[in-house]
Amino acid sequence: MAELLLLATFIHGVYGQASVVAFPQAVLIDGCYWKDARYYSPSTNETQTSTIYDCQKECVGTPGCAYFGFWPSTGSCYLAAEDATFTTYLAEGGYTGPAVCPNTPSVCTEIPSPAYPALNTLKSKLAWPAHMVPSKLSCWPKDYIGKKYKACPTVTVLEDTKNGWPGKCHGLLEVEVPYKETCESSCSKQVACSVWQEVENTYPLPPRCFQTFWSSGYDCYTRNFANGSLDTTFKPMRSQRIMKGEVRVLKKLSFVDIEDLRNVFDENYFAEPKEAVKACQMACYSDLGCQWWVYSRTEGCFLEDISYKALPVPLTSEHYKPFSVKAADILEGEYIQHQCKEAGYAAISSTQKIPEYSETTTTTTTTSTTTAFAIEFSTTGIFVFHHDAVAGAGAGAAAAAGAALDVNKREQQVHPTELLAAGGVVVEGVDLNLIPVDLRTKLSERLALIISASTGLSKYDVLDLNNEAGKVSIQSWQPGWTVVRRLQTTHPAIKAVYKLMNPDGKETFTSVQNELLDQSFNSEVQNTCAMMLANTAAIPDARSLTATGTLREPEPNDLLPAGAEKVRSHGGNMQLWLWVLGAVLVAMILGIIYWLFAGNAARNQQVSFSRKSENKQVQFQKFSQDDDEAPMLVKKQGVASPKRGSIPEAEARALQEASRLSQEVALPYMPQDNMSGGMSGGYGGYTLAATGQRHPFIDSSLDCEPGA
Repeated sequence: MAELLLLATFIHGVYGQASVVAFPQAVLIDGCYWKDARYYSPSTNETQTSTIYDCQKECVGTPGCAYFGFWPSTGSCYLAAEDATFTTYLAEGGYTGPAVCPNTPSVCTEIPSPAYPALNTLKSKLAWPAHMVPSKLSCWPKDYIGKKYKACPTVTVLEDTKNGWPGKCHGLLEVEVPYKETCESSCSKQVACSVWQEVENTYPLPPRCFQTFWSSGYDCYTRNFANGSLDTTFKPMRSQRIMKGEVRVLKKLSFVDIEDLRNVFDENYFAEPKEAVKACQMACYSDLGCQWWVYSRTEGCFLEDISYKALPVPLTSEHYKPFSVKAADILEGEYIQHQCKEAGYAAISSTQKIPEYSETTTTTTTTSTTTAFAIEFSTTGIFVFHHDAVAGAGAGAAAAAGAALDVNKREQQVHPTELLAAGGVVVEGVDLNLIPVDLRTKLSERLALIISASTGLSKYDVLDLNNEAGKVSIQSWQPGWTVVRRLQTTHPAIKAVYKLMNPDGKETFTSVQNELLDQSFNSEVQNTCAMMLANTAAIPDARSLTATGTLREPEPNDLLPAGAEKVRSHGGNMQLWLWVLGAVLVAMILGIIYWLFAGNAARNQQVSFSRKSENKQVQFQKFSQDDDEAPMLVKKQGVASPKRGSIPEAEARALQEASRLSQEVALPYMPQDNMSGGMSGGYGGYTLAATGQRHPFIDSSLDCEPGA
């Protein structure tokens, strides 16, 4: 039989047509306690016990306690109020249960209120008496060692080709019938089989056997060719639809549309709607993976088929549409649970022993206090913490943290490499100004617990911005925050900022990042804020809450508390010297560039000056044509200009000759009055009042009277 199940699993894996009903994560023990689960409430209190039964007694004796949780590894006992909801998230290693155990498991007896399915997961859970939505096959016999569902001895034939049922179902897979078994008997012993067919084979081979695998099959009344035309030749030798165990109806449905259901037959085959509704009902009853079915007068039968799509548990208004257009055509439907009463309720529970807490160290219960830190940077590159007080949450938490925090004042050295990450979570839709101060502290501690449980780190490895262990810093969100600068919102929001330490080196940044950026973590933060702030004005609409997390690599300054100034020793100035050296190199490069450009500019200036000298030399030659000494002072026209190297010397001689000649040459055209002296650029000289031009050979240093 096991080989047959493995073969069917292999076939479906190849064709990708089916999935299996997942084995539940939470384990029911003795019909009352749940392993790897917890009841979460914002008003949870903590105490210390040695056994789960002592923890349950604490809950019974505490007014307002409805559920409890016990962690054998630390001896922590959590007492939750009536608003607590069941969850398996961050509950590995924990045990939980109600204050009073029921006579029969609640998952097999409870009926939800009409509010189920609700708007969201939280409200859907609250619609059940135990605030827990039963998982698929939660009331079915199980093998907890092999982690598989057991077969139920009770088998009922719902439809048979002997009674006129066509049995032409699609969606079946051919299987090899085990020795001394038939297609019918093998299907009856398999949990996943609900329909079987025998099809004629080539003589002398036995008939071919086809069976469903976690499916009810579809189009069992007609069979068409690939082109859509009706196949009237196909007829199975024998076929049956069978039901294992019994069905408990949890909710009657009408005028409601449920998304992601499979259309298994249309509205055209049956003449009477009652017959069609009955056929649709039997199809869901036969498949243990089906919990929802509806019949539409315009489209036919729809039901849950996990080989097509599995609906989430719990169901919410995301899939449940009572006001859609299609809802008006839904005549009937049901939400059901499969049971096997013949196996008994004991068959759905495990009998494993719940471990006790073994106290290895002496611990005392402490109350939460503020931890003061003084930090400095030593020459060895180690941050030194001075603890003045301890932040604790009971003996269980102290035992889990070991000696991380001590009541007496002590000094702890933490290397900067122990800082694992810095991150935060932005919860949009929460107004920080409307959250009471005491509730902010509780929310801070609760979020630190969620981060700790998600990452596997100790609660005391989660620090807020002031380096208080076991807390996060809750602030008003603002655009441009360095940790989550990629997030933008126009709605009120809060940000929970934290730092993660990793003193044991067991976790990596990648592993922590995978957990804290996962959608399940964001959902847990979102639900926590919704529950803790439900009775405040901080969240106008719980449906609008969205949580988004982010994480980054640590930086040295992250280890310092907010507003702290880092004190460095001389050994910590290497980074400063590197900055100075870099600045010097940059200055040298800029100096070289300036020298190159400045030298080029000087050379260009010399070339320009030589051209000016040539022009002035020509003017001097024209001016002194009637002078007897002019031929001795200047070169004749046509002679090449002096070389660039002789320009300064020639310029000096020209200036001397110009000064001398200015005293000897008579200026007949110079006006006799209205002359004014003034300094100007070039060679200098007086400015002619009539023309506004400078005479090139009059030295401004000469003291000449007008008319001289």
